Amino acid sequence: MPGYLYGRFTINLGVYVAGMVIEGDEARNWVNHYNCQLRKRIGQLLTGEDAWWSLESPAEIASVVETALSLAGLPWLDRFSHTSSIVAMHSSPKAGPRSGCHR
Repeated sequence: MPGYLYGRFTINLGVYVAGMVIEGDEARNWVNHYNCQLRKRIGQLLTGEDAWWSLESPAEIASVVETALSLAGLPWLDRFSHTSSIVAMHSSPKAGPRSGCHR
């Protein structure tokens, strides 16, 4: 991750299921990325490395971000279109708690 993040952005993806609220937490009307049971950053899905883009040239970076979402982000989210796939991923022993957490 770059040391200086001013003027840079990344994409956080998350899946939140109100019926799977973690013990000690509460169901929410507004959900932040860190509240999601399943989370990934787009860079993790693309290359396994964190990815940050500059806001200096939005027109130029827009196609890069669109491609990243099309190739990696949306397919990852599509994996969780059914409750059973969300539960399976969340409870997978190799996934650990809150699969894909970025800390």
